[in-house]
Amino acid sequence: MRCLLIVLVTLFTLVYAQRPLPCVVPKEWNADVVTLDRQRQFAVESRLYYDAGNQRVATKDKVFVGRDIDYYETFDFFLEKVRYEFNYKTKVCKKEALTDTFRPLEIPKNATYVGVYTIGSNAGGGTGVDVVTWAGNFTTSEGVAQYAITVTVNDCIPVRDEVYSQRLGLEATSFFDVLGGYDPDDFVPPPECN
Repeated sequence: MRCLLIVLVTLFTLVYAQRPLPCVVPKEWNADVVTLDRQRQFAVESRLYYDAGNQRVATKDKVFVGRDIDYYETFDFFLEKVRYEFNYKTKVCKKEALTDTFRPLEIPKNATYVGVYTIGSNAGGGTGVDVVTWAGNFTTSEGVAQYAITVTVNDCIPVRDEVYSQRLGLEATSFFDVLGGYDPDDFVPPPECN
């Protein structure tokens, strides 16, 4: 009986040891982004600039709503609690209070491991990218929301972020052409915003 217990504990340890631990997503990066929201019937193609240390996000957006297309530049400064939204068509900049809290694109400590997958193929050398998905819940000012974040196994680069909340439904964001860092000018609103 004791021998069986030792074997079971050893097997459990080996299996558990193979589960990946949450990695650390880079704090500064920029990427092309596609966000789809079927419930609100819009899609956005963007270049996103992300700075977790200063809690700020900037985007250059091409927004599709129905058959209409608009072009914007948006700056969310969470520490200052202000958002600037510049419309390239009208040349108008709106400044408004930012009431949302900064949600870091990271794998929270309480995340649940979902699985490891290959994007593309693992049949030929270097033709696929291994990714890992983590999921869980986080608290917002409106209640609890669910999330799933997928990152590359090797460098913890964000690939996909999904958030579901009662107010907004499911919002899925895919990241590609991700580069480390950003240019400080990426966070300077146009002169019309002053």
